[in-house]
Amino acid sequence: MKFLDTFLLAFRTVRGNKLRTGITVAIIAFGIMALVGIKTAIEAMQQKFIESFSSMGANGFTIRYREPRFHFGGGDSELKKEKKGQRKEKKSNTAKPITQLQAETFKLNYFFPAKVSLNLLGTH
Repeated sequence: MKFLDTFLLAFRTVRGNKLRTGITVAIIAFGIMALVGIKTAIEAMQQKFIESFSSMGANGFTIRYREPRFHFGGGDSELKKEKKGQRKEKKSNTAKPITQLQAETFKLNYFFPAKVSLNLLGTH
C-alpha cells in the first residue's frame, strides 16, 4: 500500500464514523485541558506556599549582639530542646556590641533581593 492509499482509507473511515471521531477528539481535547489546568493549579499552589513561608521568615536570619535575655517556661531552663524547622542562631564570639554604623553599613552592602531592616533596642 502506498501512502496515498493509506491516507484515503483513513479519511473514509473518519468520514464514515463521524460520531466516534467526534467523541474521540472531544476526549483528547478534554484530557489536554485537564493536564494544563492541573499543572497551572500546582504552580499556583507552589508560588503561594513560597510567599507564605517568606512572610513567616522561614528564609530570614537575625544578626544580634547577644542571645535574648528573656525566657518563657518552667524550671527546665538548662534543658534545651530544638524543634524541627526552628531557626538556628549564631552567637557572637567576641562579645562586642554591633554599632549602628556597622548595621547601616551592612544594610547598604546587602544587595540580594530581600528586605533588610534595622532594629535598635536601648537598655539605658
